Amino acid sequence: VDGGEDTWRARLAGHGGPNVWTIERAGAATLRFEAWTQPTPDAAGQPDGFVIYGHDVTAREARVRRLALDSTLLEVIKTNLDLAVWAIDRNGTFLYQEGKGVVSAGLRENQFLGMNLFDLYQGTAQSAVIRDALAGQLQYDPPAETHGLFWESWYVPVDEALREAAVVGVTLNVTEAKRREAELRAKLEVIERQQEVIRE
Repeated sequence: VDGGEDTWRARLAGHGGPNVWTIERAGAATLRFEAWTQPTPDAAGQPDGFVIYGHDVTAREARVRRLALDSTLLEVIKTNLDLAVWAIDRNGTFLYQEGKGVVSAGLRENQFLGMNLFDLYQGTAQSAVIRDALAGQLQYDPPAETHGLFWESWYVPVDEALREAAVVGVTLNVTEAKRREAELRAKLEVIERQQEVIRE
């Protein structure tokens, strides 16, 4: 254990648990070991030693660190980029709906939690595309107007055997890009009309 004999004494003096210890092994990878300690009395009932119960949690701790990193990355993306990240189950029920884009649309984060996407957006072109995603096909939805803004979306099927969600959606607010595109088109039309006048 890190710190050698003194660390063992400190660990055992504060017996109980669970505690996670770092185990250094010569010529082998470091282990993370979750342990519980229990004092053992002698015949007179005085502390005589300890029993240690434990197991290797190295892989579990690595997964926890990776999940923490994934969570940090998602938090940075959804709070700094104008997009919405959402997930639905096999029936189209919202399990998750967060991101700066949700607020841009005039909604509250997780406002649609527990509600059905197909009821909320019935008859829209997006509904048909999302049904294809539920059938297991990665889908892309070009910019379309919803909630007064233009959104570009990707619908990613998820393996339900491993996850509760059936489809994860990423919806990017492209309203500003569409506005610039419209302005550019208008300018080009003016130039074309001017050239037509010159030609005449």
